[in-house]
Amino acid sequence: MSAESSATTRWGLIGAVAALVLIVIFSSATVISALSSPDSASGQEVAEDSGLTRDQRTTVRDQIGRTVYSPLNEGGDVFEPTKGMDENSSSYFTFRPDVEWQRLSGWTKKSVARDYPYSAVAGPWEVTDGIAHSFARSPQGAALAGIHMLNGLAQGGERAAKATIRFVDDDLSVEIAEQMLAEPEGPQLPEQSWSSAYASYTILDYSDDEATIRYGLADGDGYASWDLTVHWVGEDWKMRANSVAPELRPQGKEMVTRWVTL
Repeated sequence: MSAESSATTRWGLIGAVAALVLIVIFSSATVISALSSPDSASGQEVAEDSGLTRDQRTTVRDQIGRTVYSPLNEGGDVFEPTKGMDENSSSYFTFRPDVEWQRLSGWTKKSVARDYPYSAVAGPWEVTDGIAHSFARSPQGAALAGIHMLNGLAQGGERAAKATIRFVDDDLSVEIAEQMLAEPEGPQLPEQSWSSAYASYTILDYSDDEATIRYGLADGDGYASWDLTVHWVGEDWKMRANSVAPELRPQGKEMVTRWVTL
């Protein structure tokens, strides 16, 4: 098999596994991915009563060289909201929000930690029950919300159940997630062991009520894109069972880096 075919197979398997968890949200099966990132598992949690200030947080570098902070709080350290790009601006869809990446641990000590983006202009601006939420009703807010959704569900266990309650617009899914939280010894959402860096995004379609985002993902072997559609429900962005593209698509680095970089 050629290197190109091998990479395509790997990305296709990752997408199929991830889409299975996100579309068929509740499964007690153990899912094993073809991709794992040892670097992503090295994140630390800092206790709220550690006495540290935001400037004293520990940092690591992710797989594409970005600084990633270990937050003081379980759901991450949010910023005070500030005004983003005016919707009448020619740069409304391509404006690059200032983003701080923070590494949140999984639901067990051996779980893969994942990196989440936080922004003053795009959100999240609130943390409830360990889940960061409240994103801007803007292209940038939708893009960052999508990463929080995908990472939260992929972490499995308690975090995935809480992310489902917060971000999934489906009454049955929410009901099952609530039952899982009430019965922690019972079947739980499986963790996805793979973890790739969200390197960039481009907005494929946007309105005040719906946005489709194409993400550029990076891992040591190359780049891929993954599409997600989110909906504005109530006061925040949410996803539905058919929101996630069924597979990832291999991409060249030159294409992914043309998009809004994160």
